[in-house]
Amino acid sequence: MTSPYLPPAGVQTELVEFSSSGRSVQGAIFKPNAHASRLDTAVILVHGVEQFWYVGPTMFLATSLAGRGFTTFGYNGTHSGPTFRWSKFETAVQEVCD
Repeated sequence: MTSPYLPPAGVQTELVEFSSSGRSVQGAIFKPNAHASRLDTAVILVHGVEQFWYVGPTMFLATSLAGRGFTTFGYNGTHSGPTFRWSKFETAVQEVCD
Protein backbone atom coordinates (compact mmCIF):
# COMPACT_ATOMS: atom_id res chain seq x y z
CA MET A 1 0.00 0.00 0.00
CA THR A 2 1.27 3.48 -0.86
CA SER A 3 1.18 6.24 1.72
CA PRO A 4 -0.47 9.45 0.53
CA TYR A 5 1.79 12.38 -0.19
CA LEU A 6 0.63 15.97 -0.30
CA PRO A 7 2.47 18.78 -2.08
CA PRO A 8 4.08 21.42 0.13
CA ALA A 9 2.10 24.50 1.12
CA GLY A 10 2.08 27.07 -1.68
CA VAL A 11 2.06 24.53 -4.54
CA GLN A 12 -0.93 24.42 -6.88
CA THR A 13 -1.96 21.10 -8.43
CA GLU A 14 -3.85 20.64 -11.70
CA LEU A 15 -4.84 17.17 -12.86
CA VAL A 16 -4.64 16.82 -16.64
CA GLU A 17 -5.61 14.28 -19.29
CA PHE A 18 -4.72 14.39 -22.96
CA SER A 19 -4.72 12.11 -25.98
CA SER A 20 -1.49 10.76 -27.48
CA SER A 21 -1.63 8.48 -30.50
CA GLY A 22 -5.25 7.70 -29.70
CA ARG A 23 -4.59 6.71 -26.08
CA SER A 24 -5.56 8.63 -22.96
CA VAL A 25 -2.63 9.93 -20.88
CA GLN A 26 -3.05 11.30 -17.33
CA GLY A 27 -0.80 13.39 -15.12
CA ALA A 28 -0.51 16.52 -13.01
CA ILE A 29 0.96 19.97 -13.32
CA PHE A 30 2.46 21.41 -10.15
CA LYS A 31 3.31 25.09 -9.92
CA PRO A 32 4.03 27.72 -7.31
CA ASN A 33 0.96 29.66 -6.22
CA ALA A 34 0.26 33.02 -7.83
CA HIS A 35 1.99 34.97 -5.02
CA ALA A 36 5.30 33.06 -5.23
CA SER A 37 8.14 33.85 -7.60
CA ARG A 38 8.25 31.54 -10.62
CA LEU A 39 11.23 30.50 -12.70
CA ASP A 40 11.14 30.53 -16.52
CA THR A 41 12.15 26.86 -16.69
CA ALA A 42 9.62 24.01 -16.57
CA VAL A 43 10.49 20.39 -15.77
CA ILE A 44 8.81 17.30 -17.28
CA LEU A 45 9.15 14.14 -15.20
CA VAL A 46 8.51 10.69 -16.65
CA HIS A 47 8.56 7.72 -14.30
CA GLY A 48 9.96 4.31 -15.06
CA VAL A 49 8.10 1.28 -16.31
CA GLU A 50 5.55 -0.24 -13.91
CA GLN A 51 5.08 3.03 -12.00
CA PHE A 52 2.64 5.94 -11.89
CA TRP A 53 3.14 9.74 -11.65
CA TYR A 54 1.60 9.90 -8.16
CA VAL A 55 4.15 7.66 -6.39
CA GLY A 56 7.90 7.69 -5.98
CA PRO A 57 10.32 10.25 -7.39
CA THR A 58 7.92 11.65 -9.97
CA MET A 59 5.60 12.85 -7.21
CA PHE A 60 8.00 14.06 -4.53
CA LEU A 61 10.50 15.59 -6.96
CA ALA A 62 7.83 17.38 -9.02
CA THR A 63 6.19 18.90 -5.95
CA SER A 64 9.50 19.79 -4.31
CA LEU A 65 10.69 21.58 -7.45
CA ALA A 66 7.35 23.41 -7.67
CA GLY A 67 7.87 24.55 -4.10
CA ARG A 68 11.14 26.10 -5.27
CA GLY A 69 9.64 28.05 -8.18
CA PHE A 70 9.57 25.58 -11.08
CA THR A 71 6.44 24.55 -12.97
CA THR A 72 6.56 20.76 -13.27
CA PHE A 73 4.61 18.11 -15.13
CA GLY A 74 4.52 14.44 -14.11
CA TYR A 75 2.47 12.02 -16.14
CA ASN A 76 1.57 8.40 -16.80
CA GLY A 77 2.71 7.57 -20.28
CA THR A 78 1.15 4.86 -22.37
CA HIS A 79 4.02 2.77 -20.96
CA SER A 80 2.54 2.87 -17.42
CA GLY A 81 1.22 0.19 -15.17
CA PRO A 82 2.06 -3.10 -13.53
CA THR A 83 1.69 -5.21 -16.68
CA PHE A 84 3.92 -3.13 -18.95
CA ARG A 85 7.47 -4.51 -19.26
CA TRP A 86 9.47 -2.16 -21.53
CA SER A 87 9.55 1.40 -22.77
CA LYS A 88 11.55 3.71 -25.01
CA PHE A 89 12.55 7.28 -24.18
CA GLU A 90 11.51 8.34 -27.66
CA THR A 91 7.94 7.15 -26.95
CA ALA A 92 7.75 9.41 -23.88
CA VAL A 93 9.00 12.38 -25.91
CA GLN A 94 6.43 11.74 -28.64
CA GLU A 95 3.59 11.53 -26.09
CA VAL A 96 4.34 15.02 -24.82
CA CYS A 97 4.77 16.38 -28.35
CA ASP A 98 1.38 15.05 -29.48
